[in-house]
Amino acid sequence: MKMLSLIVLSSVLLSLQAATASRNDVAVLQAVLNERIYPEVRRFSPGGKNTIVLAHDRTVMICPPEQNEMVSCTRHDSIAAFERKTQTMRSLLFERHLSPEARQELGESYRERNRESQPLPALDGLIAVPPDQVREVQARESQRTAGLSGFSAPAYSSDGHALVYTFYACGKPLCGWGWYVLLKQRDGAWRVVDSTMIWIS
Repeated sequence: MKMLSLIVLSSVLLSLQAATASRNDVAVLQAVLNERIYPEVRRFSPGGKNTIVLAHDRTVMICPPEQNEMVSCTRHDSIAAFERKTQTMRSLLFERHLSPEARQELGESYRERNRESQPLPALDGLIAVPPDQVREVQARESQRTAGLSGFSAPAYSSDGHALVYTFYACGKPLCGWGWYVLLKQRDGAWRVVDSTMIWIS
């Protein structure tokens, strides 16, 4: 009977953690959209005519070993570069913001949550579309949309940080960027505290 009670309790706790992560995911991704992606949208659509961004309808996962792209999945070496310093780095990414424990938790959480792609939650100011329909929707919605974006599932640390990979392509040739974005929860709200560009085209 005790074993059954422990299993039930464990199941309830996992469900509560999943629900909390889901609520946080929406708030974290909305903050990344508002504070990291929309400044780029305004740069390339200064009149404000195009105010909606298209995005893949699933999160960007870590690339399988045989694939090593930048947009459709995040490279293994890019998350490794977040976790520890490489020979070419002067300092760790977000070094002044993160304790070693928080960095380790974020790395582990990022790898766990982004092993597979997940449905992207609904966000204000974004149209989520399947990757194979992006060109069709871009053509149909060209008068009110600006560029294409994508997001990883957020990673979390116990001290209130979140880490997200995101990209934005403005729609012109050689006009794209990818970032790791670090957020911190303050007074119940998620805010971007720093971002680091990890690729540009």
